[in-house]
Amino acid sequence: MKTRDLNNKDLSELLIVLHHGANVVSPDKFREYALNLVHSVIPFDSAAWGRHGRMESGLVASEMYIRGKQEEMLQNLESIRHFEAWLTETQISQPWITVNFNFSQPPGSLSGELLHHINRFGLTYCLSTIGYDPMSQTPHHIVLGRNNLNPYSEEERLLKQILMPHLEAACDHNHRHLPQTSSNITQETERRQSNALTNKQGVLLACEPRFTQLLMAEFPDWHGPLLPEPLLKTFIEENNDRHVGNYIALTASRRSNMWLLWARPKQPIDDFSSRTMKLAAYFADGLSHKEIGQKMNISPATVRNHISIIYKKLQVNNKSQLAQLLSGIRQPKSPD
Repeated sequence: MKTRDLNNKDLSELLIVLHHGANVVSPDKFREYALNLVHSVIPFDSAAWGRHGRMESGLVASEMYIRGKQEEMLQNLESIRHFEAWLTETQISQPWITVNFNFSQPPGSLSGELLHHINRFGLTYCLSTIGYDPMSQTPHHIVLGRNNLNPYSEEERLLKQILMPHLEAACDHNHRHLPQTSSNITQETERRQSNALTNKQGVLLACEPRFTQLLMAEFPDWHGPLLPEPLLKTFIEENNDRHVGNYIALTASRRSNMWLLWARPKQPIDDFSSRTMKLAAYFADGLSHKEIGQKMNISPATVRNHISIIYKKLQVNNKSQLAQLLSGIRQPKSPD
């Protein structure tokens, strides 16, 4: 299917396939899947799909998927990051508008080193589109590179511009898609609205608006896509699965080579230790004092004393109330 032959029916079919893939392709393979679809209508030699963070030195590409000449490009990743940052700075005032760059006649603002890498990695002609999340202040981009004697046409530029929001929306859906894991739809929907997905470096790949709002309540000076420093320490450096702040609580679970995060407002129970939380969960799930004692290597009398303290601090009177309270803070199950 060539670009010049693409009609509305062909475009609709491509978008259906794209959005279907968002539901069935694993997150670590989705961008490859999506770019293969793009390549079928806009031929290119290389591509970069990534996000940026704003550091003191300016914009830096902090997470990126590369297609084409991957090994060579990865060996020179820092130069590619700087090139992507240069493109983003150039286009940041025009988000979602695809720009057709012709680097056979490079602008004066482009350094000789970057120009060398442009020629080396097949980026002489580029279709570059920048998206922008105003809430997390996170710019993201998709760049298609071509290094031959056929510059991109205006038709290809417009098609890329049409595809960009679909590509970002499908990728975002794919990264944070969770099947229903509870019959309590209202509660499960509330949980899904505060989910986020990060890579193993702590760069946010996708998140619900409520997750961003909760993070900014705890860290008002935070700007994505890199998680705030305390969360990087908890989840990435220390490999813990729980973080309790002043206003919010977060839990994390591994999903493939990524982290699924869940944020919610802090509750009194969050001040309990992980061990006390586990004891409360055992009791709420119906285990007897003796069974809990065997699991936690403590006496039934000690279990009974802990339960009494838990009831008093949480102001609950029975196991049913405790179970209901715990159900509101337990992390959603990860998909199989």
